[in-house]
Amino acid sequence: MRLSAYERFVRDCRKSIARIARCTGGEHSIGDVSNELWLMALEVEDRYTIEFNFDNPEHRDLVLKFTYQKLVKYAETTVRYAKSMDCPWSESEANLYERLPSGNGVPDEFVRSEREQREAYKLSEQGMSLGNAWLLVLELNGNRMLTVARFLKLSRSQGYRRFQKVRILADCQRPLPLDPGGRGNEVVRPWRKFKCYRTPEQLVLPFETGFDF
Repeated sequence: MRLSAYERFVRDCRKSIARIARCTGGEHSIGDVSNELWLMALEVEDRYTIEFNFDNPEHRDLVLKFTYQKLVKYAETTVRYAKSMDCPWSESEANLYERLPSGNGVPDEFVRSEREQREAYKLSEQGMSLGNAWLLVLELNGNRMLTVARFLKLSRSQGYRRFQKVRILADCQRPLPLDPGGRGNEVVRPWRKFKCYRTPEQLVLPFETGFDF
């Protein structure tokens, strides 16, 4: 008898069932929605401790509403717009967040990994300098001076003094060019500007060769 009541329910509510199927964007057919209604009726019985009656209008509205929430609303927020990790990605889609399926949020380890990659890229773009070297050391040691001091075999006070010195140097220091352009020793060293001395040249009068007037 319950099966016949279910068949009447499907027949009477075919428009509502078709509407739910359309709202799923083609992921579920009318038959899929009808089967889900039967399973949802069993869940409603367990949740509300009632005997579900497919001929009861209130029970019909309840199971239709719950099925719509499950197949449409829930899927839109957690499943439908999630991108599969098996699909190919172009080079422009380099963001790690775009390669994750949607769910309860991006895991902390992925957020941390993406942030570290961005910071490492910024450091590499600054060129070779003493300031950049200290930034890399700080980054590798979690930006904690105590860990940096242990890493460099220094006391913490020495680490702070050297860090302050390097900050002043970094303001005046020129980055070392990666491509000297074949000039070799003619490349200006990465130190303060006033240390780039001009080579003195002795002026010689041409007494032996004579003056050209």
